[in-house]
Amino acid sequence: MSRLNQYSVEARQILVYAREEAVQLRHKSVGPEHILFGILRGNDPIVGSIFSTLHVDVQRLRQALEFVVGRGNKALLNGPTLSSTARTALTHAEREASEMGSELICVEHLLLGLLNDKEGITVGVLESFGLSLNAVRLQVRKLLSKGRDYATFAAEYQVRYNQTPTLNE
Repeated sequence: MSRLNQYSVEARQILVYAREEAVQLRHKSVGPEHILFGILRGNDPIVGSIFSTLHVDVQRLRQALEFVVGRGNKALLNGPTLSSTARTALTHAEREASEMGSELICVEHLLLGLLNDKEGITVGVLESFGLSLNAVRLQVRKLLSKGRDYATFAAEYQVRYNQTPTLNE
């Protein structure tokens, strides 16, 4: 992975999760789908807020991804390697971070990097849940417009608020 030190601690953890997901699913390589599994597992507040705002049920998204991706049937002798499509997604994530003026590639940039793909299964699953590149990019910019600390606080609040709709009436 190129320039791993340019990734936030959270984004690096997502990539660790992605590798673990590939191993668990018995896949030979870590692809964009595993990065998405990692993002879903990571519970990032900003990504959670984006999913909440765009009315995405994370459990259903994970189930749909599991259904589409499937499971390998052979145990792996070696650990999975990073696929060329995952490398491309990471390159897109780096570009998204740069265009947004971020010094670090964060989890939301990983999500945007996945959505930059035009025809992969990962982007197909995301789009089937209403997550388009433009919609997510707009939400990221909106959340980060007042700074990362504020965005994290607001995102955590929004996720908790949306978990208790009856109490919010």
